Amino acid sequence: MNKERKYPLNGVQVYWDNAPTPRKNLLEVLDAHGYGTLLPDEMTNEKALRQALSAFTSEVPPPGGHVWMIRGLKHLKQNGYEVKLERKDETENDASQAFRVKIANGCVVIENDTLSYSVVPMVTGVKQQRIQELYDTSKATVAGADVGAILTRILKSYRPMVVALRPMGGLYWIPEDHSDRFERLCDDLEESCPGNVVTPVGWEMTPKCLRSVKDRMSAELEKEGSAIMKEIVSGTLGEEALENRLRRCVELQDEIVANEEILGEFGDRLSDALSIAQQAATQGMMIV
Repeated sequence: MNKERKYPLNGVQVYWDNAPTPRKNLLEVLDAHGYGTLLPDEMTNEKALRQALSAFTSEVPPPGGHVWMIRGLKHLKQNGYEVKLERKDETENDASQAFRVKIANGCVVIENDTLSYSVVPMVTGVKQQRIQELYDTSKATVAGADVGAILTRILKSYRPMVVALRPMGGLYWIPEDHSDRFERLCDDLEESCPGNVVTPVGWEMTPKCLRSVKDRMSAELEKEGSAIMKEIVSGTLGEEALENRLRRCVELQDEIVANEEILGEFGDRLSDALSIAQQAATQGMMIV
């Protein structure tokens, strides 16, 4: 192996560990970097309550031989959940105790609480207060998985392209063009939103790394290029849609040029295919 050889586009690998994050803090960080629109919608009352109940039952050990079960309550014009204690290996019809929980004007309300203090040492009011705290936390935070999804969307918006080194994401190769920019975002995220740890690791391209990046990059470009071609030749797109596909063809060709040292002959073949797609889109716009 020629150790003197230099491969193109040295960059960084990135992986992260995210925790539930205050919405307010996260929005401030995203706004400062121009990504405020990526903040997900506030969690629905129903989802926040379900999350609160899951956290609550994980805090309170069930009596021996029982497990906690949370069931949606959608009958008799009621919304909310029923929390049951069921004996292991028996059907839900054999639930021994239960209480119902719903949200009314932002407040947790417990109804039909038949759990005795000897079974679960928390009276109704204490349970209600604790579930309210957990519910309020869920409403005020963004889940760790959603924070990771935001980082993924930011990375995938970078051009030249960022490559996911795992099929489901979470580990990325970032060209050095973007490394400083992304690290500044991560520094602000970690400072304002404790619990988030984003670790960029410097990576000098080697033949093995180059093959991995090329394979992932080629797969992503080919998938999108094929989808665009299929849509264009379908004859079902209107003028505006064809214009959007034409614009994306141009962007993909720019992507190929930026990464031509990595893509090699594959880039030439894909560029030719995109040129055909551009011609088809242009002709389609003339007859729409």
